[in-house]
Amino acid sequence: MNRSLLLLFAAPVFAGCSVDEDTIQRLEKRQDAQIQLLAEQNNLIEEHSALLARQIEAQQQLVEMLADIDRTLKENHEQAMARARTQVEEDDAQQPEPAVMSALQLNAEGKAVLGRNEWVWFELLGRNLKARVDTGALSSSLNATDLRPFERDGQGWIRFRVPDEEHPDGGEIYEAPLLRYVRIRQASSEELDRRPVIKLKVRVGELSGDTEFTLTSREDMLYPALLGRNFLRDVAIVDVARKFVQKKYAPESKADGAE
Repeated sequence: MNRSLLLLFAAPVFAGCSVDEDTIQRLEKRQDAQIQLLAEQNNLIEEHSALLARQIEAQQQLVEMLADIDRTLKENHEQAMARARTQVEEDDAQQPEPAVMSALQLNAEGKAVLGRNEWVWFELLGRNLKARVDTGALSSSLNATDLRPFERDGQGWIRFRVPDEEHPDGGEIYEAPLLRYVRIRQASSEELDRRPVIKLKVRVGELSGDTEFTLTSREDMLYPALLGRNFLRDVAIVDVARKFVQKKYAPESKADGAE
């Protein structure tokens, strides 16, 4: 009887010891799993850190590259501006200085030097017109509209207007003796253009003379007047690399410079 009671009381004690060992084993397994999970998380954190470091390095390289490009662009811009300033200075150096230029620009042979464009003073009009200087044209021409031939004292005359930038409508009506008519074939047309011819007193700087001009519409041209070889012959040469070499003539003050 006592033996039976002893066994009866001892059984729960041994059973409790068995339960504690199972619990401990489960806890140890759970702890190992957690440790392994933490180790994996640490590996991921290290990988992410390494990736972030590479990204930061790549961004720094990109910033440095952009800074180099910016410096190169600025240097190129400064060099381009310097070249442009030099070119402008060289171009300006080719133009005459109004304050110190002589009354008439001459070459070594004593002939007047004209640029491809010059200011021409027309005595009849009382104003300057911009003109293209063309050694390929035999005669000179003037932009004229409202051409109306008439007779005066038995002689042929002609009335006309002269449009330009300041007088797009032609301004006042001018009259001049009519010398003759000529027929000129334009390069863009096979037809002959019949033009009246008059003689006008003109002046380029201090170079002046009576020159024959054909009257025709030059509204599609950049310049209202053209100076041909009949004005240039034996007195002037043309430097096509320059413009407005001679001083703009002013009959009163004579103070205007070339423009």
